[in-house]
Amino acid sequence: NLAGLSSNHGDPDHVWRRFGLTMDGFRKDVEKAMKKTELKAGMKVKLTQDIAIRDSISTKFQQAGYVKYTQLSASAKKKCRRLSGNKAKLKKGNVVKVKKATTAWNGSIWIQIKSGWLPAVVKGKYRVKAV
Repeated sequence: NLAGLSSNHGDPDHVWRRFGLTMDGFRKDVEKAMKKTELKAGMKVKLTQDIAIRDSISTKFQQAGYVKYTQLSASAKKKCRRLSGNKAKLKKGNVVKVKKATTAWNGSIWIQIKSGWLPAVVKGKYRVKAV
């Protein structure tokens, strides 16, 4: 205020407590969100969950198809699981090199790898982390 004194406000802890939230938790969440890695070509990332390999990026009007497990190289097959319909799913914990990163129409971030495309960030949730 004009007198140079702090305002009479309070943190919303009294409301947040009902939901198991705190101001310190909020600060940590903001810090974590600000530290998100920008995905770029040439960087290596580690999968934090299993992700199906796609043949392209999904668009507003069409979902991308899946890469067939039988089309993968022998070394790529070792990093994947075979799903029904012969779909390839890259296993959690694998490290891949990003060839290209792009943002789709819905805000999801897709990365191109040697075997195809991965939806790396969906609804703001990262499925990969920088190595």
